[in-house]
Amino acid sequence: MKRKYTQTLNSWFKRSDRKPLILRGARQVGKSTLVRIFAEEFKLDLLEINLEKNKFKSLEKDNFKIDDWIVEIELICQKKITSRSLLFLDEIQAQPIAISRLRYFYEERSSIAVVTAGSLLEIALHQNEISFPVGRVSYLWVSPMSFTEYLDAVNLSRYKEMILDNKIPEFAHQHIQDEVKKYFYIGGMPKAVQTYIDSKSFLAVREIQNEILQSYYNDFPKYEKRAHLDKLNSIFQNIPFHLGQKVIYQKLDPLLKSADIKKCMVLFQRANLITPCYHTSASDVPLRANIDSTVLKYYFLDIGLVNAVHNFSWSEFDSEFETSFVTKGFLAEQFIAQHLSYYEINMSGPETLFWLKDKTIGKAEIDFLISEASKIVPIEVKAGRGGRLKSFEVFANEKKNIKPKINCGIKFSKEYFYNEKLKIEGNEFFEVLNWPYYAIEGYIKKIKDDLQ
Repeated sequence: MKRKYTQTLNSWFKRSDRKPLILRGARQVGKSTLVRIFAEEFKLDLLEINLEKNKFKSLEKDNFKIDDWIVEIELICQKKITSRSLLFLDEIQAQPIAISRLRYFYEERSSIAVVTAGSLLEIALHQNEISFPVGRVSYLWVSPMSFTEYLDAVNLSRYKEMILDNKIPEFAHQHIQDEVKKYFYIGGMPKAVQTYIDSKSFLAVREIQNEILQSYYNDFPKYEKRAHLDKLNSIFQNIPFHLGQKVIYQKLDPLLKSADIKKCMVLFQRANLITPCYHTSASDVPLRANIDSTVLKYYFLDIGLVNAVHNFSWSEFDSEFETSFVTKGFLAEQFIAQHLSYYEINMSGPETLFWLKDKTIGKAEIDFLISEASKIVPIEVKAGRGGRLKSFEVFANEKKNIKPKINCGIKFSKEYFYNEKLKIEGNEFFEVLNWPYYAIEGYIKKIKDDLQ
């Protein structure tokens, strides 16, 4: 299956100032497969070493030398490293010292292309108190497959092109919506998508989703020696039932202390199983400078896995998708969050931002906020037409003196494109652009293209 990251990898490979690249992200999002696909597509000589199976003796020496490491690599692979070689160190967390030693490739052997990946990498780094060699390595966060990557995989690339070009004819809208419904159920875990392609069976997909979830449960003993498995199991099971809600720790498990729950959530975040959404006052850009990290909500790694935890069958999901926003509402937010979280990634990983006015009078919440150039853009996720857009009204009035002026927001729903205007204080108007859920990637691409 094609991944959008192969072009990113190719750009990295061609750079004259190339640094060792660390792939980051949750287990089973396809990091290792991505490297193999990239090497094959661009005809590179792949030297792959799994550090769970092969530990490097040269790394442990007090008088470490990069030349010794290179010789050991060539002996394990029985290959000579050349300018067309791609050295792939997989499961690098199994020998954490290898992470700190990567700096020597950049400092002394920058001609060698090195990419690494690992399961529970952030967990291992914290356990072993090892930091990334800042300034001497690059990072690429790998997500589950996006909706357009799913379309590519199921041979609907023309729909993908329409979405990314923001040229979607109205007659194609319902056809794409049908695929959105499938993606909401299948999600973007590569193995789940491949299972659907091979079997066309939603039951088989559910079996794979449950296997993936079980693999995450099996990882919990590796998180922290002092962490209690029963706490991790209980909280992890409850997270998908509180998506998009302001976090009140006791709601996740009333029998546990808030401090214990918070600690578990930090571990899940390090494992990249959940994505935080922080409250920002949205008083200025950059938005992240105005966050209150104590006020937050969470979204899950993958929408398909959310469905698996909720145990929705395909038949009930299919029948309720168009009629019941009780089922669809939090899934729509999860879908948008899953794609927005990789819009701008800082060192702490994927995240999203939101705005909350949590007062009795004038209470309002904007689901997501992003900045487009120097302008703040509020984003709401709704069912469709109808209903008062109160949150947009409250937000626009609260922020009416901000410069540049916030006079436009975007609403993602199941409806086709249309615009509407809200009248706010001072006889001014606030424009709301309605885009269908599936157009989120086209919207993100438009923003990035406009900035170039």
